Amino acid sequence: VGKGVEVELVDKTRRRGFVYTVDPISHNTVMLTKPEGGAGEAGNWGASMLFNGAVKSVADAPIVEIDFASMEQDHPLTRRDRVPAEEHDPAKVAERLESVKDRLSAHRVSFTVQEGTIVILDGVARLPAPYSKHDIVCQNPVVLERMRRTIFHD
Repeated sequence: VGKGVEVELVDKTRRRGFVYTVDPISHNTVMLTKPEGGAGEAGNWGASMLFNGAVKSVADAPIVEIDFASMEQDHPLTRRDRVPAEEHDPAKVAERLESVKDRLSAHRVSFTVQEGTIVILDGVARLPAPYSKHDIVCQNPVVLERMRRTIFHD
């Protein structure tokens, strides 16, 4: 994940880009690709889904560095833009932090708090402020959904 690769597909086409995520069950891959002749800035990249059976080979490819975190921050639908300002009130954020810690402890889920981010199961999942179910970051969709249900009673 986050590595520049060149992928050859079974139909003999080639794709160059960055591996954004890999589904742990199906092994399908989401790859960020730059359009032909694109400048390479974050806004010019697109996403491609590569199905596991369609991939013939994968090789390292030197590609310009991109910063996934800045792409998320610059995206027009970032979490902070969708959340009402009152949800970011420091008192409410502190209250939600304590509530999440209580729920994790009650369910005996191991966690630590590092610089305001709750690190769950030794880094398998993270929950940064403002500590809502949409803020959980986890590569494994099964663990992500289970954490959402455990913490937020879904």
